[in-house]
Amino acid sequence: DRPPCGLLTLMRPAHATKALDISVGTRVEADGGLTPLVLLVSAVAAIGGFVFGYDIGGGGGSFAMEGFQTQFGWANKSEAVRADEIGWISALLTLGAAAGAAPSGILSDRVGRRPCIITSALIFSIGASLQAFASGSPSASLAQLYVGRLVGGFGVGMLSTTVPVYIAECAPGSWRGSLSMCWQFAIVIGIVVASLANVPLAHWDQGWRVSYGGNVVFALLLALLMVWMPESPRWLGQRGREAALRRTLSRLRSSTLAAEEEATSIEAKAAEEAAGGASSWRGLLRRPLAMRHRMLLGVALQCWQPLAGINAIMFFAPKILLAYFSAEAALWGTL
Repeated sequence: DRPPCGLLTLMRPAHATKALDISVGTRVEADGGLTPLVLLVSAVAAIGGFVFGYDIGGGGGSFAMEGFQTQFGWANKSEAVRADEIGWISALLTLGAAAGAAPSGILSDRVGRRPCIITSALIFSIGASLQAFASGSPSASLAQLYVGRLVGGFGVGMLSTTVPVYIAECAPGSWRGSLSMCWQFAIVIGIVVASLANVPLAHWDQGWRVSYGGNVVFALLLALLMVWMPESPRWLGQRGREAALRRTLSRLRSSTLAAEEEATSIEAKAAEEAAGGASSWRGLLRRPLAMRHRMLLGVALQCWQPLAGINAIMFFAPKILLAYFSAEAALWGTL
């Protein structure tokens, strides 16, 4: 047997369970392994991460663009006022994301992961369009931009909560962690693409509109492609839709045996959760449920990321560098 090789092999977790397929004399994943549809589902859903990253990189770079400064009348405003507006433009995206993330878990449990992703992509498209077409007086343009940032942030928050869950629930167990990272990887790609695009866009008076609204194309693409993607198997199992569950798993898994075993496992877990009754927030802190340490670890990881200062770099690096370099140099420096 030759050892497996390639990018997907390098990504596969070392602990992945394997079984010997005697009929073909090759080693295969016990849970069915990767299939083209699983890769397609992960790539399509990860477009949501690209949309998020583009919004971060595009918005921050616009502060160094002369066309943006002219549209919002910064030449006639004090440094303090400009700094205040920059702060609100950046903060409203985050505030909107927090507002969108809060109900999306309940919403996706009720209507499904796929409809929730489609809805969030459409909401973001509305918000980004409002930002891109901000017009009128400086004050009117700023008000429209503020509203667009809040609405777009709401869509981003919904995507941030739903997409990673959707990818994880569609992926086979041995690949779940590796494929879930597609979300974060797509965010980074989006930031880089937007930052690169900002360099030539800075030479166009209306280039800042593309920085804010260029990702509408990708958001609409995400909404369109998700129409043909399967629903999450776990959600189907939780809703008691046994036929749809098995039909979906037969498409996502490489063997009938793997699909049937996973369907049985999902149904058993759903029955166990139903028998246990409704969960409570207080239960997260109870040691018998072994959730306290997991919850605190997750919260700590989320807190340390912004406390490290990365948000300031993502949103304000072009503005900081603009104090020492030209607009183009500041945008290149952001990369």
